[in-house]
Amino acid sequence: LSACNGKCRMCPYHHSWHKANPGKMSNRVFTHVIELLKDIPLGKVCLYLENEPLLDKDIFNRITDINKNLKYRLIEISTNGSTLTRDVNESLYQAMIDTPHEVWISFHGITPESYQTIMGLDFHQSFTNLKDYFHVTKGKINTKIRSIYGSKLEKQSQSSQQDVKTFFRDMIRECGIPDSRITIQPFLSHDRAGDIKVDEAVKTRYARLKGTLKPNCDRIK
Repeated sequence: LSACNGKCRMCPYHHSWHKANPGKMSNRVFTHVIELLKDIPLGKVCLYLENEPLLDKDIFNRITDINKNLKYRLIEISTNGSTLTRDVNESLYQAMIDTPHEVWISFHGITPESYQTIMGLDFHQSFTNLKDYFHVTKGKINTKIRSIYGSKLEKQSQSSQQDVKTFFRDMIRECGIPDSRITIQPFLSHDRAGDIKVDEAVKTRYARLKGTLKPNCDRIK
C-alpha cells in the first residue's frame, strides 16, 4: 500500500515514487512475489517502505501467507502508531507472537507541540494507541521505539536523549509490563542513511505495488 497518513518533516515519502503513484498491491501480484521468493533463504522481510503499512486491511492475512510460504530470519513492520487501534493491536500481536519479528514504532516528539510539528499527527490519540499496544502485547512483542530528540524541528525547548528515554520508560512502567523486549532508541535529527555500505545495500530489494523488484537505495551511505 503506497500511502501514509503522517506528515513527518524528515521522511522522503512526500517526494517519493510511492506518493506519486498511490495504490495497493493486488492479491495476484502479492502471490506472484511470494512465488518468486519462496525458494530463496531471506534475511529480514520488511512489510513497508516509506508508507504506513497498518493502513492496509490485508496486512495480517499477508503476514500469514509469508509465514506459510517463505524462509526468513525476521519479519519487520514499522508504524507511526496512529493506526494502533485495539483491533489492530490484537491482530498485530497474533500475527507476530509465533514468528521471529520486530515492530518499529516511530514517535517523534514527547510533547503535543513537538509531535504535531514533526509528525503532523494527533499526539493524544497516538499516545493512547501506544499505551493500548503495550497493554495488549504485554511486553511479549519485540518492539523498538524510535524517537527524535534535540531537533530544530521542535519549536519549543529541545528534548534530550534522557528526556525521551524517561518519557517512554514512565509509560511502560505505568502499563505494568516487562520491558526486556522493548528498546527505546532516541536519535538525533534523522539517520536514514545509517552506516550501511553500497555492497550491503545492493543485497536489499523491495517490491512495488505492481510487483517490480527494485534495489533499496535509501540507506546507501
